[in-house]
Amino acid sequence: MSDHPRDHSWFRILYPSLQDAYCLTLVEGVPARELLRRADAQSGPQAIGVDAVCDAAGDLEAETDGERMLVAAADLAGGWTLAVEPNGYLGIREESIAAWADTTLVSHFRNINARTRFCWYTDATARLVAEDMAPGPISAAVPDFHPAPYPDKTELALALAQHLTGVHLTPELFEGASFTTGTVDEPWN
Repeated sequence: MSDHPRDHSWFRILYPSLQDAYCLTLVEGVPARELLRRADAQSGPQAIGVDAVCDAAGDLEAETDGERMLVAAADLAGGWTLAVEPNGYLGIREESIAAWADTTLVSHFRNINARTRFCWYTDATARLVAEDMAPGPISAAVPDFHPAPYPDKTELALALAQHLTGVHLTPELFEGASFTTGTVDEPWN
């Protein structure tokens, strides 16, 4: 784990619609197709880049009147999988975490009301669950990480996820990743 402060403002600048409501999840050792299978997702379209994922999610929401959600997963280097959910929250639900967290899972969520949740699990055991990116629980669970230099909750979540996983999410990765998508019933409808 490394703690090199990086500028994560690109997320807010390049993905304003995703910034308002999203769930990003990094899972170690569970390939994209397997992650979607464990979510009981029906096969969706392939998408290149997060913009295409957001477009597909918007289309799905309009087509199903919000009854179904899109989950997009991309295999990354080092055996990690990135799940992106525009306006989603599977990555913070206990059921999903139980199905996905074979080794390490890090997820962060933000809703339209700016409420956030950050989850870090190893071997299906919660190491950190932080509501609204409160610095106290973060510092207690990850003493070698310093939350102070990050200007907002999303940048803090991206930096903490990088610190815990070693996976550096970048605009280039978001633009070029090949996502396998799936659709699931909206769990809370």
